[in-house]
Amino acid sequence: MANARAWKADNKTRCAENFSVWRRANADRIKLTKYRRACAVRKSPGVSLRDWRLRVEEFGGRCAYCLAPATDIEHMIPLARGGLHELSNVVPACRQCNASKGARTPLLWLLSRVVRP
Repeated sequence: MANARAWKADNKTRCAENFSVWRRANADRIKLTKYRRACAVRKSPGVSLRDWRLRVEEFGGRCAYCLAPATDIEHMIPLARGGLHELSNVVPACRQCNASKGARTPLLWLLSRVVRP
């Protein structure tokens, strides 16, 4: 244990590089873990990594809204509006659609994109 700590202290940049590589390889796993607290608070079943990967496959790896390559987990009914982090409420989305939708429902978001004052 002490040897491992000493090695880690002596090789900080190497450890950081290794972690960076791991983070890129496990991006979907990291995204799912950030919703664990919401699941615990709302007592929803959550979404397993396996189920999420199957959902992304269902959409062909594309955004549910614009068909660009999907990078984010999108809650159709936002968590801020009482939506649950469960498989029936999540779809893959590109970063642009996910960010512009924010805490709106899909209908309100689509209307705001069509109707501009």
